[in-house]
Amino acid sequence: MLFLKHHCLSSQHLLEIERQFVNTLYGHCSPITPNFSVLDYDRTFIYGHLLGLFAKLNIGPTLGVSSSQLLDFILEVDSEYHTLPYHTFYHAADVVTMLYYMLIDLKAAEYLTPMNIINLMIAALCHDTGHNGYSNSFQTNSQTDIVTKYHGNSVLEQLSADIAIKLLDKHGLLSRIPRSEFNPEKNSTAKDCKMAIKRIILGTDIIHHNKHKKHLMDLHEKVNGIKVNNCTHTHIPSTYSNTDRSTDNACDSMNANAHTSTNFKTQSLEISEALPGSLGGHHVQQTHRDLLNSNDQLSLCGVLMHVADISNTVRPWSIAKQWSDRVVQEFFQQGDVERAIGLPISPNMDRTQTHQPGICITFSDYVLPLFQVLALFLPSSIVFVDTMRETRKKWRQLEKNISRNPPISSDSNSQALDLTLFKHHVELSTEQSASMLQEAYILLKAS
Repeated sequence: MLFLKHHCLSSQHLLEIERQFVNTLYGHCSPITPNFSVLDYDRTFIYGHLLGLFAKLNIGPTLGVSSSQLLDFILEVDSEYHTLPYHTFYHAADVVTMLYYMLIDLKAAEYLTPMNIINLMIAALCHDTGHNGYSNSFQTNSQTDIVTKYHGNSVLEQLSADIAIKLLDKHGLLSRIPRSEFNPEKNSTAKDCKMAIKRIILGTDIIHHNKHKKHLMDLHEKVNGIKVNNCTHTHIPSTYSNTDRSTDNACDSMNANAHTSTNFKTQSLEISEALPGSLGGHHVQQTHRDLLNSNDQLSLCGVLMHVADISNTVRPWSIAKQWSDRVVQEFFQQGDVERAIGLPISPNMDRTQTHQPGICITFSDYVLPLFQVLALFLPSSIVFVDTMRETRKKWRQLEKNISRNPPISSDSNSQALDLTLFKHHVELSTEQSASMLQEAYILLKAS
């Protein structure tokens, strides 16, 4: 039976959470694959689902804490997320789920220690806590309180990292770790775990994308003795053009190269049922883990975290579309506020100048090389490249439909759009007045 110290849930809710916890732990639910969508479930299910994943990874026993203590922590983390279209607790749960898939099905866990995995999963759960739905550049340009508190880059990520450390201290999650779980060569402590969690969270800022790709190329060379030539598409475009895309054929070519340059099979992996105290039912190969030093392992954690964070673009269409709807809603809301208060409108956030398919195609082309390198390091992850290719085709078709029926022209002060063109896309709140947006901005800056 689950018992809570810091939160209060009804006995019925606790029973439902415990039931889902057991179902997830013993595999009596939908398999954890890229087809699994957290958006299909209510919060009670998600709490139990997360507890089950943590148990399959042996996180509670390794930390010396109970499932009840982990649930208390998860509930507290949830309370630190705001009600937003995209950067929510559900996004965090989705990232945790994708990381579990990569650790077990794609066998990334073979390169990591138990504490690496714990640091990674805690960072994933907490990585967007406190996010208010506006980008780092917006925080800087409008000089919000977050910028006043945190100087330099990645102010939102600094906020999330601080919240994570605060909650870990409050719940004492790192205070009971058996000494044997630390690396004796480095005499690690809970302080080292916190530093690792902070580094992983700070690495979720998109400005580190190329650094993660370089780390992954270096890791592949170190493990397999094969040097990876530098990939193209390393600069994310600041604007989007509606002209015909020269990258269409290039995308197909690069996907083909990803298949031919790696000698592996794409059959599905056979996953045994997990038992308490096991790592997803798998034996972790110590030889793989020994190939990387502690800094390499932390770099790999950062790469895996970043991949999971941007994995919407490599998910099946129905899931990719839902998450894209939420991303674009946040983007355009920020653009509306920037227009209302006289700030430059951030790239891809002006609803009068861009559209959802264009944003998604541009981003998928930008991140494709990273997933291709990942397929070299973790061969089974070629499924991501294949799915991205299929999802991109659907976005391309929607883009062509919009190109044939362009939005009605409007001046810079108008938000009028032909919404019939977006009936299969995100619903956009185009009727908000500038005064309402100004009030929203004032509340945002004061929060």
